Amino acid sequence: MTHEYNNTPEKNAEKNAEKNFLTYLSIYSHKNEDKLKDARKIFNELYKKVSQIIAKSWLPEGVDIKDALIEGNSNKIKAIFKDNGADIDAFFHPFTVEIYVDRSTFLGGLEGITSPDRPIRLNIPYHPRLTESTDNMLSEWVHNDNPDEIYPPSNVTCYPCC
Repeated sequence: MTHEYNNTPEKNAEKNAEKNFLTYLSIYSHKNEDKLKDARKIFNELYKKVSQIIAKSWLPEGVDIKDALIEGNSNKIKAIFKDNGADIDAFFHPFTVEIYVDRSTFLGGLEGITSPDRPIRLNIPYHPRLTESTDNMLSEWVHNDNPDEIYPPSNVTCYPCC
């Protein structure tokens, strides 16, 4: 009997995103029922945007993003993300979010979701740029506005926190 395993970076990112989406739903449930229907779409948009910001940090024009991620200052990272289209605080409101950068992994996640009184820990992976990721490949992902493509190509591999 042979077993086929699908343990590709894309599949791992998809599983991680699904797990984090379910975690996100646990905090999103306090919001309006109509908004809850759009939760996956909204979550996927944030997921993609964070991935694109990480990819941009590896490009020459993203040095400010790279510096902030390496420094690890949560407020500075949130400000830079907001400037680049991913408003973390608005997304998780009324919860407070603290961003932690992990440079040793390819997948991030959400932790500590208990109540609006306690901060959520948003772990963002920030591994070195892969050698096979060209500036052109990264730029294509950074500027990808196709809503059906939420996961980056495997040659870019900037799977974010969410």
